[in-house]
Amino acid sequence: MIQSRFEKFNEKLLKKMLTTLFDALLEEGVEDPIRHNLEDEEVFKVVENTIKMLGFEPEWDDVDFIFALYSLNFNSFNKDAKIESTLVIPKPATYRYEIDVHETVYQRITYKHTYESYSEKNVFPLAKKAEEEGYISVWDGDEIDRDAYDSETSDINWDYGSLRKIN
Repeated sequence: MIQSRFEKFNEKLLKKMLTTLFDALLEEGVEDPIRHNLEDEEVFKVVENTIKMLGFEPEWDDVDFIFALYSLNFNSFNKDAKIESTLVIPKPATYRYEIDVHETVYQRITYKHTYESYSEKNVFPLAKKAEEEGYISVWDGDEIDRDAYDSETSDINWDYGSLRKIN
């Protein structure tokens, strides 16, 4: 399970960090964490820079923790950008999600077939003729081997609707 080093900080230090982050985000024009998230490169950099400004090398777990802490406590900031109430501390959880990858795959697939014939010499000519005329299909056999030797990705879609908390 992930663990940010900041989880161990006392509430006074965390409030100081949040105030620093709040001010930095305001300077960048980011006020509402509901509309802005870590996908916004500007927001991500502000969070990283705030951690650096406090003397730490930012790790992803730290960025995750601090922005989650900020989002959970955003409505607790008063007009002086101070938090008077007790902080709500985020807890790590595991999430499941899906990514759709659209790609063209170049591959060799081997299918094993059987064909009844009176002569070994006639099997391939007759099977090819039967396939050309639609009586059999190359895909009718049992797949026995597959070798994908190249692919081209045309699109990657992150399925936001698939996100589920699993613990």
